[in-house]
Amino acid sequence: MKKHFILYLMVGWSFAVHAQSIYSFSGSSKGNSSFFSFYSPLVSGNKTFSNSIVNSGPVQLLTDTTVVLDTTILQYDLDSIPSQLVFYNSPCKFYIKSDSLNSLHKTVVGNKYYVTSGTPLGVFQFDRLNLVQYTTNADTLDFEVKFALITSTNDTVKSKKSIHFKIVPAMPFESSTFGVGGQHQLPDPEDRDWRVQTIDSSYTTTSGFNFVDNQHLRTVSYSGVQVVLEKNSSANQLYLYDKATNVDTLNLYAETLIIRDGFTFPGTTINIFAKELRFEDVNGNKAYLCTTPRRDSVATDNAKQGLKAGDIYLHVLNFSSNIGKRFFLNGGDGQTATLNHTIGAGGNGGNMYSSVDVSDYVVQDGGYSGNGAFNPAVTYKGNKGTFAFLNNKADWLSPKFFSIIVNYYKEGFYAGLTDPVTTNLKVYSDILDGYVADSSIYRLDSATVVQLKQISDDINRVFYNISNNLDYFG
Repeated sequence: MKKHFILYLMVGWSFAVHAQSIYSFSGSSKGNSSFFSFYSPLVSGNKTFSNSIVNSGPVQLLTDTTVVLDTTILQYDLDSIPSQLVFYNSPCKFYIKSDSLNSLHKTVVGNKYYVTSGTPLGVFQFDRLNLVQYTTNADTLDFEVKFALITSTNDTVKSKKSIHFKIVPAMPFESSTFGVGGQHQLPDPEDRDWRVQTIDSSYTTTSGFNFVDNQHLRTVSYSGVQVVLEKNSSANQLYLYDKATNVDTLNLYAETLIIRDGFTFPGTTINIFAKELRFEDVNGNKAYLCTTPRRDSVATDNAKQGLKAGDIYLHVLNFSSNIGKRFFLNGGDGQTATLNHTIGAGGNGGNMYSSVDVSDYVVQDGGYSGNGAFNPAVTYKGNKGTFAFLNNKADWLSPKFFSIIVNYYKEGFYAGLTDPVTTNLKVYSDILDGYVADSSIYRLDSATVVQLKQISDDINRVFYNISNNLDYFG
């Protein structure tokens, strides 16, 4: 079978997005005209222009009056618009900007589109911020268009290339492999088929981690579609590591990570990679993560300083929580001394690194000295930990959970659930496309980039099969 599908990620990895200040436009237009503005009425019709067709389908202008760009929608320079995937009843939308016009201080007052190949049967929509939307439930064939921006001096600046619109028709809901009626919901996201746990242990004789010597230190890694951290969970046994003194590192990878109880991982470095991190208080139980280390409570002649709290790295796209502290990275208290000996100083607070602003949810105080009382001979309280932002917004997209997610949605396709599969995978395609456009994806390590390209191939194979009415096996 000859495969001519669009490599939505890989082919698009050569273009870039350029920032441009926002120019609102106004004015009026005439029916059957190719000039549109915020105040224009509904216009439609056909007109020949430069050997192309203008407005082959109806154009309806939006009435949105907001002056703020929707940051979830991609922005493209006029000459850097990539190929677009269009799913039935799901608007394909993006903003058009122009660096060249901006540098010349020319105000954009309108736009046009020209059909250069095929015949779109859906509806193009434009608004005053140059948001373009295309919606259809009738197209079965691809088409190509060129866009143009019109300036206040009546200049028409056309895109240098045609933009390919790839149509992905919806399959019947019950359609599935071998014609068997599909199930009506996606698989359980917490099922064991969609989770992976690994434990790496090392043995040390002089560790002193949490003031415990001769213990196995562990790195615990857990990946899944939806991972819920709660006491006595039936879906996973992560709760068994609560208060464990030998977990040096905890790695959590998930599309959605939900914390439903309070958990203490003393001295542990926690790395979270997730599309969404959510804290949920259930039945009055406060949900939180704590890395405050264990204290050695035995009095001694040579009292030890309290230990530093574990650091937390949040590589997440979205964060949600009710008001309140959710991360406790307080330093450990110092050891109590025997009579006439110096008490241990307080340990330092842990550091918090995050791709989203969670500073209002964090406590990073230093620990107190051994007996909790001021002593000029020791540091009464350890240093507070620091909060810093991670500098690459794309690094939450770890292959360790992304590959599981794609397989999860492929299982949905196998069962015939094409609508939710295409909707959810399209979200990831758009995200990847945006990270390619602003080059943030190239700041990941090369091995990760290679894996993301391979996963993108998987997504596009699913899109190809669905768009060509093929089953899971093609």
